[in-house]
Parts: sequence; structure tokens; C-alpha cells
Amino acid sequence: MIDLHSHILHETDDGSRSLEESLSMIESAQELGFGGIVCTSHYKVGRAENEVYEERFQKLKKTLVEKGIEMEIYRGNEMFLSQDEMERLKEGKINTYNGTKYLLIELDPVMSYLPVKAALERIITLGYRPVLAHIERYRELKMKHFRELKNMGIPLQMNIVSMGNGHRETVLRYLDGKLVDLFTSDAHRSDKRSYHLEKELAQLREYAGERYFSRMAENSCRIIRGEKVDLGMGEKESMRNVYYFIKSTFHRILKKIEKAYKNSLNTFIRI
Repeated sequence: MIDLHSHILHETDDGSRSLEESLSMIESAQELGFGGIVCTSHYKVGRAENEVYEERFQKLKKTLVEKGIEMEIYRGNEMFLSQDEMERLKEGKINTYNGTKYLLIELDPVMSYLPVKAALERIITLGYRPVLAHIERYRELKMKHFRELKNMGIPLQMNIVSMGNGHRETVLRYLDGKLVDLFTSDAHRSDKRSYHLEKELAQLREYAGERYFSRMAENSCRIIRGEKVDLGMGEKESMRNVYYFIKSTFHRILKKIEKAYKNSLNTFIRI
């Protein structure tokens, strides 16, 4: 597996605060099962513009070799989607995935669909292949919108941690609908938004099933190689999606009934 979304590159954005922290995070990523990490530091005009990116990248890469840490790191950026960043993209100032045409895109959470679609279409006409980060965060985008973006050839990414936080219900629906094409850590620091995601990753593997999980993992390797991503568009998924939707809905209802029963039982015992 390759982690396509991380902020392990030290002192470039709001991620790792030191080289030592980066090394600690990389060791945690190894334990989780990642064999490669893309350093997708934020690119946002006026806040983070790759001023020291290459220097930090070379330093981290050299240190990994010196310490015998077997982890491949790749260049990248998480580009905030606005007009200013679009201009920098045209100037070639934003890192794509490992020098390929794939590019990680972050949206404003309240951005509506039509401007999003228009901007992504513009990126495609410039010759890039946008990859949409943490789709579970975008409140204004619905499942029908994501399906339309997939039809445009845009891979959709989720954060592993969302299996266990406030975005869980949303991400489960997206998994049920086979919308998600990639899973990533979006790790920032060793003590907050870290690689300690063993529980969430296990839940994702179990919920998605081995076939779907493996497809998402393989897609991360395809992006690094600049190959076509398997968006699942050629599969006859409709009946399978209905099955998974019913299964997941029934499972969540049972969980709520179980919780309500336990609460009632505890109340009865106290009485």
C-alpha cells in the first residue's frame, strides 16, 4: 500500500514539526502496512507555497537512507482549489503525484457542486488528472455529484480515520455505493491525526471486503506509476450495491436497537 495523502514532510505546513517527528511517523506508517508515502504538503497561496519543500524532501530522503529505514517517499502536494492556486498550477509550481499527471485536490467544505465541477474540468483541460481528497468532508456534494465526477474519470479518496470519527456514517454510505477509490491517512503529526489507525484500517478492510479493499490499495500504486485507476465503472455493481446498502443499513439499525436496549436495561437495574 502507498499512502497518497500525508503531511510527514517536516516544517513545510501544519504537519510534522521536525525531522525527528517525520521519522517517528514513518515508522508508524510501516507498522500500519504502508510501503510508500507521498509527501502531500498543503499548497495554498499566502500560507504554504513550497518555499522549502525540495530542501526538506531531500533531507528526509537522505536521512531515511542513512538510518536504513526502508520507506519510499514521493513528491506531491495537496492543492487547495481556488483561482490563485489554478494560476500557480499553470505556472508549474505545484507538485503532482511523483511527477505524473495525477494531482491531489482539496475543496472548501462549503463549496457548491457546479463551481467544483467547472474547476475540475478546467484542471483536466490543462492536462492533469485531479484526485479528490477526503470526500466525506464536503457537505454540499451529494452521492449523485460524486458519481458524475467518477464518470469524468476523477478518483475519490477517503481518510481511514473517518471509519471512527464523526464522518463514519457518511463514509459508510459512500463505501456502500462503491464511490471510494482510495484510502489514505492524511496524517499530520505523531500526537494528533497520526498513523495510529490500526482499528480503523481493520474496520475498513472488514466493511469493504477483501476484493474492494484490494482494489483501493492497488489504485494507490497505479497513481504513483501514472497508470489508469480502476474506478469500478466496468463492473456490474448495481445489485451488489443494493445488497451492501441493505446489509449496512440493517447492521446500523441493529446497533441502535442494541444500544437502546442496554440503556433501558441499565435504567431498570438502577431502579
